[in-house]
Amino acid sequence: MTKSFKLLVACAFGGFALVLQGCSKYDNGPLVSPFTKEYRLCREWQLDELNGQAYPSNTYWDFEEDGEVDMITENNGTFSSQTRYWYWNNDKRGVIIDNMGEIDISKLTRNQLWFDIGGNEYKCSAN
Repeated sequence: MTKSFKLLVACAFGGFALVLQGCSKYDNGPLVSPFTKEYRLCREWQLDELNGQAYPSNTYWDFEEDGEVDMITENNGTFSSQTRYWYWNNDKRGVIIDNMGEIDISKLTRNQLWFDIGGNEYKCSAN
């Protein structure tokens, strides 16, 4: 290979890497996804961690495409449930949940959801 061809390939690869880096809206990924944000979000999530510690109860958030989110908590055999409504914020980096406020998403894959509410960091797994 000639030196100019190697340089062209290196520049093309570098440019492609920069374009891909700009595709991710979330700090922790994914870099690129074939699935829409709504597809990745709309499922049942188990809250696993709060600020790096195990979440203290069995809590699930079930985001639905119609804008409902069911929040279900089981604590010592007692269940509580509430339904609220969600929608994307302007830049789709987070969602706004009625009577709760905005959650800032830092990672949204088909299996992981990481977000921040009021300085508290949550990590969830798809159920």
